[in-house]
Amino acid sequence: MRANKWFLIMFVVLLSACTLEEEEPVEEEQPEHEEQSESTYEFGEFSRFEGDSPSKWMQAEPGSLYNEPNDEEKVLNILREQAENEVSESQLYYQMLDLVASDYREYYEYFEQLDAVYDDIVEASAQVREDALQMNVHVIFDAHIEAFTTSEIEPLLYEFLMDMPDDTNVSLKLLGSGRVEEPCETSVDEDSVSPAKEQASELESLHVESYDETPIAHALNSVEDIFPSFDEDKPVKNIVYLIAANQDNCEGVPEEVASELDAIVNVIGFDVEDETDEYLKAIATAGNGNYVPVTTVEELTRSIEIASIETIQLWRDWQVEWMEEERDRQMVYIDESREQQDEMVEETRLEQERLRALTDQLEEEFNLNGSMIRSNVNERAVALRNYMEETSLKFRDEAFQAGTMTGN
Repeated sequence: MRANKWFLIMFVVLLSACTLEEEEPVEEEQPEHEEQSESTYEFGEFSRFEGDSPSKWMQAEPGSLYNEPNDEEKVLNILREQAENEVSESQLYYQMLDLVASDYREYYEYFEQLDAVYDDIVEASAQVREDALQMNVHVIFDAHIEAFTTSEIEPLLYEFLMDMPDDTNVSLKLLGSGRVEEPCETSVDEDSVSPAKEQASELESLHVESYDETPIAHALNSVEDIFPSFDEDKPVKNIVYLIAANQDNCEGVPEEVASELDAIVNVIGFDVEDETDEYLKAIATAGNGNYVPVTTVEELTRSIEIASIETIQLWRDWQVEWMEEERDRQMVYIDESREQQDEMVEETRLEQERLRALTDQLEEEFNLNGSMIRSNVNERAVALRNYMEETSLKFRDEAFQAGTMTGN
């Protein structure tokens, strides 16, 4: 009886314990955190990529991860999340652009300043055509050569000066002329100096009285004082023709002056002895010019005629050289445009390849229409390239035409 009672008590105790155990809350294992259905990446404004205006696209801010071309996995993870959320292919395309679209803003700024560059080229070309080169021609004639007043040499010299190209500055100086108070000074009569070639017709025949002195060095030294540059931006070329029959006897050193003179010094020696011949030849050499010895008036006449032809040809050569230099400076802009175009086109290709690679990867992983995205990518790339090429080509064509006008 007692055993039964004890068994009953034990059974009740065990039953209570089980009951209490069941009533205690069971701590269940928590599931892992699931990604939210909404995007965890904050995209920018897609409107900057919309429309069909390449110029607008070039002004747009680039993709936020544009400068991280080696971290495609980061870009793909953002896009994978969007694909899992089943966004439309159109939306996915703009999301791609918002992430990796190239930065074309610097190129757009380059396009914006092309009009100003073209205006500069046109202005420079007009300036070159108008007054590309100033030429000054100086004739220094020895008054001891009697042929000046007793033959056709005087009118021949005036004709020589008149034959020079338009706007050429000319002067005629007389060595040892009695028109100055100091014998070792060079006569520069007002009628014998013209600030422009078309005024050379005002030069009148001169009655010449000569001293024994022949101040060649003084005459050469005074050349630069006759025609100072009228325009600091304008290149100036000086040509001197010294026609002499004697050496300098005024204690000057013409050879030294000629070497320092910003001019080409050509010399004609009239009926001179060997010593004077070498003396005058040294002056021409120092002045980077030519020396021609003559013994008769006929030879002198012929030398002056040849000098006229050679001077005009030299002026033409200088003009061509100057204009070619100007065109070379203009070609810098044209070449830069070509380089910029190549850079821009290459940038569109890089962007296109990156977008297509992202599309291919997403198409492989998800059920989406990649062909539609690729079509948008290709259309954008082609439109940008066409716009860039047309704008660059238009500028180069117009700039080249403006530049070549300098040769007309």
